[in-house]
Amino acid sequence: MSEEDLKVLPGAGRLESGRLESGRIHSIDMLRGLVIVLMALDHARLGFGFTSFSPSDITMSTVGFFFTRWITHFCAPVFVLLAGTGTYLYGRKINDSGRLSLFLLTRGLWLIFLELTWVNIAFNAGLPWVTGGFFIQVIWVLGVSMIVLAALIHMPMPWIVGVSMVLIAGHNTLDGISIHDAGSLGKIWAFLHVRTLVNFTDPLSFRVFVSYPLIPWIGVMGLGYALGSWFLLDEKSRRKRLTIAGLALIAAFVVLRATNLYGDPAMWTVRREGFFYTMMSFINTTKYPPSLLFLLMTLGPSLLILVWFEHVGSWPRRVLLVFGRVPMFFYLLHIPLIVLASVAFWYLKFDLVIFFLSNWGKIPVEYEPNLAMVFVSWFLISLAMYPMCKAYGHYKFSPAGRARHWPKFL
Repeated sequence: MSEEDLKVLPGAGRLESGRLESGRIHSIDMLRGLVIVLMALDHARLGFGFTSFSPSDITMSTVGFFFTRWITHFCAPVFVLLAGTGTYLYGRKINDSGRLSLFLLTRGLWLIFLELTWVNIAFNAGLPWVTGGFFIQVIWVLGVSMIVLAALIHMPMPWIVGVSMVLIAGHNTLDGISIHDAGSLGKIWAFLHVRTLVNFTDPLSFRVFVSYPLIPWIGVMGLGYALGSWFLLDEKSRRKRLTIAGLALIAAFVVLRATNLYGDPAMWTVRREGFFYTMMSFINTTKYPPSLLFLLMTLGPSLLILVWFEHVGSWPRRVLLVFGRVPMFFYLLHIPLIVLASVAFWYLKFDLVIFFLSNWGKIPVEYEPNLAMVFVSWFLISLAMYPMCKAYGHYKFSPAGRARHWPKFL
């Protein structure tokens, strides 16, 4: 949900340095816009700059490919965090916890449905129930976390914060438990904490690749819900809290990472290749599931960006708001756009059907990944998405769009 839906909230003020206008919280939508465009960069990398190695594998990757992948790590944590923030603000608007729970439940089920249908079809260029397998990623996590949050919102706020912090800070103590250790509950454990392929039939005919295990993400959404209360404070208090929290998270990341004591299953090392590779090792934290250090590394700077965006104006604000007001619309359309564009491009270049996003087609020997091609394609895809997002945003927040219920789900 977008803060475009919100009316002026108690204690929020009217207009503070371009941050609030007619009840809309621009800094939140701007941050959403930034990360949705960065997510498109990651998918453009898959479609136009496929590499046989993982860009996060510093033993094989280049500095360019590593940081192109690393910057997109901010996307999922910010999406989930701000989904919780938007939930709190929407709850203040309607002032009905039962209605808010129902909205979260229906919204969560809708997102899970979209993950299993549209998103899987778009990425795989095929029907998952025919090919015999699904993958579940960030949209699934958002959906399930909303369903859990539908129950959590009835708890006192300190309890919500406490449960969320335990899930985020404590889940790495469970890293040593494999799906085999969980015995008969192994499949359930995979959905909760292990990134793996879950087979439901033998021989293999139906399987689910759990890309985003749930436990820490539920905590991130819970903290985002608590964060929403800060946006009801006066500007000075809010900026102070966001700044202190952001710097504290960054400091905690640096200290914990430097000591290699806790917070990530992969330790950093001094690399013989030099400074940049040592720095890559230091910030190369675990995303699946997101470790404590991964979340400290991404959420800390994101809070500082929220503070900065409160006073960013001119064209950057206008552009980011176009994307950030309709992030789900952007997400659902940019995937097939990248798929179709990349298949067409490689067919024209090699006279072959190559579908890098699902590893379809034989890769020609003359193919070489080109990072410049990734950024050019990303720019063009974003440029193509801009007028579509702008048009849909105008409709969604027009009187006609507001009068209908379905735009709240897209």
